[in-house]
Amino acid sequence: MHQRSDSEKQFSRPQTRSLHINGFEETKRMDADLLELFSVFELTCQVAQVAALGYLGQRSEKSC
Repeated sequence: MHQRSDSEKQFSRPQTRSLHINGFEETKRMDADLLELFSVFELTCQVAQVAALGYLGQRSEKSC
């Protein structure tokens, strides 16, 4: 990453442009992380619901 930023500085492009591109990449990466986090959260919720249903089902069967 550091080598890449050094090479970008050597190109002597407008700094605002490179900063804008870097910021866009940063936000894209952040969105991907958030999406991954939410999908994992949904998955754990589904697993917890299934486990709770199975647990309640076993308890109701045992109590009957």
